[in-house]
Amino acid sequence: MNVVTAAPRLERAGKTPSQKAILWLLREYGRVRHERGSREFRWRMTDGVVTVQAEPGPWEFLLACGATVVDADGFATLTQAGRAICAGYRIEPGIVTSGRMPDQVTWLTDEQMERVAPCFPLSHGKPRLDDRAVLSAIVHVLRYGLRWSDVPAEYGVPYRRLRNRLIHWAQLGVMDQVLAHLMERCDGVLWLMLNERQILSHPTGALLAARGLFPIMAPVEEETSCAA
Repeated sequence: MNVVTAAPRLERAGKTPSQKAILWLLREYGRVRHERGSREFRWRMTDGVVTVQAEPGPWEFLLACGATVVDADGFATLTQAGRAICAGYRIEPGIVTSGRMPDQVTWLTDEQMERVAPCFPLSHGKPRLDDRAVLSAIVHVLRYGLRWSDVPAEYGVPYRRLRNRLIHWAQLGVMDQVLAHLMERCDGVLWLMLNERQILSHPTGALLAARGLFPIMAPVEEETSCAA
């Protein structure tokens, strides 16, 4: 593409959230590998390699206007024009943090499961999915704002069953009790693992909250017993 054609497009580069996030990642990590097929902006780092999953539109625009280039191995890097665009970025774009797919899964500890165990309904003799795996996966999805279909396979639970279990527990009033008592230790202090903002920012959490199934949670003391 010649300079005359690229110049007007270059002025619009780095303006949309996805473009800004791509340029920010390139600025921070140098090279980024692109995987197509995702409807939402997601990224992960594995063995030092940053991989972005996003619709092809933002990538093609940045390439067409000369803000990025792609090498023979499929890694994108910034051009001089791209570096100039993202030089003014002062903070990490929100879409980068909210869309990150963590490399490590979230497994609840024995202490955490003992704290919330009284909240779960009885099984009535019917075998059911492992509560630790299910709850760990639900917390992971809500905490990092993932789509249900993006839940890591390590949990061993089909994502549709996770969503259905969350809705079922919410309807029974179980989930609000569980999340109000689900804490993690950080420097000896107990903190809620999920806050209201994380729940409401997830589509399923927001839907359940709109139906009145997620009352606003207040921090509870360590010695507070779980309601029966």
